[in-house]
Amino acid sequence: GNGQMFGNWTFGTLVFTVMVITVTVKMALETHFWTWINHLVTWGSIIFYFVFSLFYGGILWPFLGSQNMYFVFIQLLSSGSAWFAIILMVVTCLFLDIIKKVFDRHLHPTSTEKAQMYSNTVALSDEFIALQPLSRARNQLSKLRWKKIRVQSAQHMNLLKASTEGRTVGTC
Repeated sequence: GNGQMFGNWTFGTLVFTVMVITVTVKMALETHFWTWINHLVTWGSIIFYFVFSLFYGGILWPFLGSQNMYFVFIQLLSSGSAWFAIILMVVTCLFLDIIKKVFDRHLHPTSTEKAQMYSNTVALSDEFIALQPLSRARNQLSKLRWKKIRVQSAQHMNLLKASTEGRTVGTC
């Protein structure tokens, strides 16, 4: 695109860039519990790689003895074909992992994934109640509240019955 050919340094930088992105996204795919620290480290590592490579190749490298790496990363990122190659290789490397993850989640869900699907169903039913006419929504919400109160009172009665019969109730 800019009239220059890619050399060994540019090709090596391209391969290393694909490796950093692929490994980081694979780690993200395998993460089961996300916190703000996970997001910071995962996506921050990719951002840090790009910033450090720009700094290393454009600012720091000219002060070192050799000029082989000077502006290689900037030359790489200025090429549309390099961006296409990076995206294509990352998607190709992770395609089977993503397909396996999708099929495993639908065919053999873990207990955590079952709980997530159940919570999504409950959230959808709450939204469904909210979209109904007001009198009907109040009726359904009151049924849900009474059902919850009955379950809680039954659990409370069982605890009281167990404590009056001389049995000890375990603590959490």
